[in-house]
Amino acid sequence: MKAAILAAMLALPHGESTAHYPAVAEAIEAASWRASGDEWKHPAEEMAAALVAIAYHESHFSMRIQSGQCRLLQGECDASKGRGGQMYPRARSMWQIQKTYVVMDDYAGIVGASPEALHRAAWAAALVVAHARERCAVTTWARQHWEVPTLSGYATGYTCSWRRSWGRRATLRKALAVIETPQSRP
Repeated sequence: MKAAILAAMLALPHGESTAHYPAVAEAIEAASWRASGDEWKHPAEEMAAALVAIAYHESHFSMRIQSGQCRLLQGECDASKGRGGQMYPRARSMWQIQKTYVVMDDYAGIVGASPEALHRAAWAAALVVAHARERCAVTTWARQHWEVPTLSGYATGYTCSWRRSWGRRATLRKALAVIETPQSRP
């Protein structure tokens, strides 16, 4: 599935170097298979497509952001002002994960360019995706059309209906079409 994830990533518009894409694809694959047990009761390919779409929309797979080098004055990484007026990031990694009870255990190690940090970040993002899907699948429509409620829940942390999720859904479906090819299955 790694090759299919990489193909899905490369099919999206990209500006900076793509040299790190294979490492990101590997982390997404590992998190998707790991989550497809207890955390995610759905095909691993759906998780992989969700992680591709989220990382693309949150940071365009940026290793600068994954490494914690956010441009806070430009609002990257959900920049916020502290009590003393200093800026700090509220979100970490290329998946822009905020610290919640869902990712408390993995949060400290999700920043960095190392393969370990990428794997921890992809796993933390998978946990948030799985939680959002479970929390937002409250109606028949939401269960059948899981992408928008899940992406909304991931992005906002509180609502399952966010209008910007429709664009993310298109990216997810594009990625899923590539990842679900018969060649991507083990």
